Amino acid sequence: MLKIIANDLKIFLRDREVLFWAFVLPIVLVVLLGNALKSQFPTRDNINQYFKDITIEYMSHADEQVTQGFESFLNTMQEDMEINYQVTEDMATSIQKVKDKTITIAVEIKSDTEFVVTKNRTFKSDLAETFINLYVEKYNLLQTVQKEGVPAFMQDVYDSFYEQKDYNAYNTFNKITRDMSAMDYYGIANIFAMMFWVTTTVLPVFNHEKKMGLLGRVRIAGIGKSTYILSKYVSITAFLLLEAILLLLFNKYLLNVYIGEDVPRLILLIVSSVLMVSALSTFILAYFTKLDKGIGILNTFIPVVVFLGGGIIPILDFSVDSGLNSIAQYTPLFVQNKSAFALINGGNTAMVNTGLVYNTVLTLVLLVAAVMIFNRKEVR
Repeated sequence: MLKIIANDLKIFLRDREVLFWAFVLPIVLVVLLGNALKSQFPTRDNINQYFKDITIEYMSHADEQVTQGFESFLNTMQEDMEINYQVTEDMATSIQKVKDKTITIAVEIKSDTEFVVTKNRTFKSDLAETFINLYVEKYNLLQTVQKEGVPAFMQDVYDSFYEQKDYNAYNTFNKITRDMSAMDYYGIANIFAMMFWVTTTVLPVFNHEKKMGLLGRVRIAGIGKSTYILSKYVSITAFLLLEAILLLLFNKYLLNVYIGEDVPRLILLIVSSVLMVSALSTFILAYFTKLDKGIGILNTFIPVVVFLGGGIIPILDFSVDSGLNSIAQYTPLFVQNKSAFALINGGNTAMVNTGLVYNTVLTLVLLVAAVMIFNRKEVR
């Protein structure tokens, strides 16, 4: 078994087409797509585009006058800058929304003098926090003027404002998210996408073995069918894992792609994806007597999977047809990308667990089916 695996890996590493698809093309795509579509991702050059995307949820335990003053401020911001705001009944849910980037910030007015702002590290959150700080500073200034006395000519101006107490803002930062650039997106998305693409160049190597009748000679040597097909599974897994890890390192250290803070969990997700894609390749190898037909099906299937999974464009972020989105969310690459970016940009481990379960179930189903089918085949 080890000899079969070692021989397969040597063939993969010597095949120029396999190496091009596995290592050269992914890097080229990351650079090209990362630069070509960078305008579709957030930048700090155009602040206006952020205002209407800002959503603030708040809960107030302060007295009615303080609450009305804050609501009046938010209403003014909504009219002038088109920001969105709403009252929340559950601050824990609002904080989770901040982590998931569903809303921008959550504000809890715990008392007349204490504001708690929950935010993350995105630029929109920084803007929203600035608005809240402006509000706090405004009324701190009014209170200072009140203490020191108001000149007669300023009295009418002062009376036009709400008379508020001296506010203090206590900020709690969930520093687990950040703005994602185009390079960040494609640096991760292409790792998962290229696993699928590479299988279309790896399988032709085995097609050559079938045509040469190599399996028949292996069977004569006393190696069982299960051992043979599992050896192929391990060979593909080892090569795809090598590809994924090298691309991850290259993207992080040379292209400066952000891979998040929980790297071990991200690697675990990548490994589970490798196991799943390898199982798919092994199933194709076992099921099709004429492997050319299986490779042809893969060449049709994989582009669709890559597109729906966000390997070409971030399909959900571009607000494409909702019917298409409903189909996309069940595709393997979509689940992997969603899990990876939920972890990287939001620290959402629950979504990663969903991805791991999805990959594990598919791996077991495909691998068991491959072994059962191959064992029943007559091999020459």
